[in-house]
Amino acid sequence: MIKFGTYLFEDKNTHLEHLEDEIINNGLKGAKTAVRFLNSLKDMLNGVGKGSTNVTVKWDGAPAVFAGTNPENGKFFVATKSLFNKTPKINYTNADIASNHGSGGLSDKLKVALKHLPKLGMKGIFQGDIMFTKEDLVEEEVDGV
Repeated sequence: MIKFGTYLFEDKNTHLEHLEDEIINNGLKGAKTAVRFLNSLKDMLNGVGKGSTNVTVKWDGAPAVFAGTNPENGKFFVATKSLFNKTPKINYTNADIASNHGSGGLSDKLKVALKHLPKLGMKGIFQGDIMFTKEDLVEEEVDGV
């Protein structure tokens, strides 16, 4: 059997770590790096920076979704990390999603992905986080507005 890892390649690693991951990943050295960055950011925000500070925003969503065309059969699919299970859970239809993931939030989000992602005409297999779906949206009043 052919594995998806054979076809899934990352052209450019754009994975961003959270600042606190520096400490977990690199111990004391990482903690010092994090503190230097925070001091540099403070200086930049106060208008007294000594150089440039690169600031990025990391938006995390859930679930992480894999989507694209299965190279084995040419069909569009969506999947979670379960794509890499010994017995992969690959979803081509809403029925597949219900069978593989049951009902509820994850299943609903995968169905939205299956409905809309094929419209993008993606070539290859991609991974990304779902930020929200319509059902996640709520209206809130903030300071009377």
